[in-house]
Amino acid sequence: MSSDPETAGTLDPDRYDRWFEGPWGRHAFAVERDALLAALGPLDGQELLDVGCGTGRFTEAFEHAGAEVTGVDNDPAMLALAASRTDATLLRADAHTLPLPDDTFDVAVAVTLLEFAEDPRRVVDELIRVSLPGGRIVVATLNPNSPWGLAHRRELRNPPWSGACLHTPRQLRELLAGRGQLRVHAVLYAPGVVPGVTQLARLAEHAGRWAPSIGAFQIAVLDLPHPPR
Repeated sequence: MSSDPETAGTLDPDRYDRWFEGPWGRHAFAVERDALLAALGPLDGQELLDVGCGTGRFTEAFEHAGAEVTGVDNDPAMLALAASRTDATLLRADAHTLPLPDDTFDVAVAVTLLEFAEDPRRVVDELIRVSLPGGRIVVATLNPNSPWGLAHRRELRNPPWSGACLHTPRQLRELLAGRGQLRVHAVLYAPGVVPGVTQLARLAEHAGRWAPSIGAFQIAVLDLPHPPR
């Protein structure tokens, strides 16, 4: 899901996907992709589930990093576009009821999916259910209290975002608390398209490290407990 209120959640996968080709889209995706890969750790040979995979841009990145990827989305048009860019196994399914067995994946990922879930806690339960004991869950959500969120507050009141539930850092932690070892950090500190987006946004990423709670792209890493010996 993009961090652009004008394209996120629309039903036109081509328009949604083209957003990533603009100056801000390229910058945001690069920052988000690199942060996710760092949070996931080594992926070579790992079985990874990408829930809410959309048009497959992150799916492709996970695949290139060496993971054996299964992508899930409930939109057949999004999956059709994803199939053109990745060799991952792609399934059409509801994230609340994944048609997958327990204890299957080394890593489960959900990128900007919980904002649009009817029951985010149930989606988290499903991510945990299908993951192996000792596995890793990585959830990324958009922060309404970030410079990006504040700059787009008006747009976020309109469809499709009016039906979304963006999580503050505290709310994201509460959603995942008590499930395992949890850490949360954020990236993407620029408010959106700015003059000289490449140079200024990169400077914002460096400056933002001093205030990690205000990044727009929050990444929660949940390491599940190993089974007792």
